[in-house]
Amino acid sequence: MKKEMIICIIIIALIIITNIIAQRYTRICVESMTGKLYELEEDVIKIENANSGAKSQDNDMNDSEYTSVSKNDKTSNRKNDENNSNNQIYSKIYNIDKSWHEFHNQLAFYIEHDELEKVETRISNLKGLEKSQKYEEMLPQIEECVFLLEHIRDKHTLTAINIF
Repeated sequence: MKKEMIICIIIIALIIITNIIAQRYTRICVESMTGKLYELEEDVIKIENANSGAKSQDNDMNDSEYTSVSKNDKTSNRKNDENNSNNQIYSKIYNIDKSWHEFHNQLAFYIEHDELEKVETRISNLKGLEKSQKYEEMLPQIEECVFLLEHIRDKHTLTAINIF
């Protein structure tokens, strides 16, 4: 009888310890990914604001008497800024995708694959939207991805609600 009790206590202790380790890793992954996604969101908002500002500047330039040289200078500067921003968005999405694949391999041991695939789908959508430069459509995808990551973290946190 004592042997069985000791074995049961050891098993319960191992379960609790592994759960704590898994929770910590999940929290680290979610915090890292959401931080990167929020940075991406800020850059996308900046591009959206710059695009809307550029459109209004184009209208102003058409209405006023600027020389063609100054128009070309402003246009080339704006295009260079857009290219830099586009490259920055691309590199952030690439880093997010790379980080997610690293985290996914470890999280797949103890989290349902369906939930992980939903996050991966959102990240793939972000890559496609970046290629087609549909930045306004990226914002909802980023928010959905953050929501899914936080849902994964909350679902796998050891609480009384999750136990029962």
